[in-house]
Amino acid sequence: MKNTSFKLCICIFTIVMIFSSCSSTSTDKNHCSLQLKVKDENIILTKEQNHKLQKLSLDYLKSSNFNTSGTGPQVNLNLETINSGYKKALVGNHIKIVFTDAVTANCHGGEITFTELVIGPFQNRTIGAPYVISDKGYLIGFGKYSGALAVQLKQYVSTITTH
Repeated sequence: MKNTSFKLCICIFTIVMIFSSCSSTSTDKNHCSLQLKVKDENIILTKEQNHKLQKLSLDYLKSSNFNTSGTGPQVNLNLETINSGYKKALVGNHIKIVFTDAVTANCHGGEITFTELVIGPFQNRTIGAPYVISDKGYLIGFGKYSGALAVQLKQYVSTITTH
């Protein structure tokens, strides 16, 4: 019962977040909407920035070696820690990509099918962890991802937000 309540809570939270960000997102030909939020403002992206940010974000996710999905190598995080990290990402500076149809990423830690990707929070020289909402509505956390891709993603976000 407790697990079902948690899943329902995550589903409701996700739906609210999707609808609350729809008016300020960029959409490209990949049937997704991308939101870059910095200092409580949604950054308007060019088509090129949207495409590159989406690619870097997906590459960052794919570089992860562990996840909490129950398949492949596991990162040892409890549900409270994952939920807290996800909420902190959404409240802080973050990248959020919502896909119209579920997509599958072949991560180093196994294959993941999802409809939403959130990366954050980020500040100064660091970028936070990736989180996804699976095609089944589960919140999945990730661990041990590429430091080089994290730096590249953060640098690209910085170039967008400093112009």
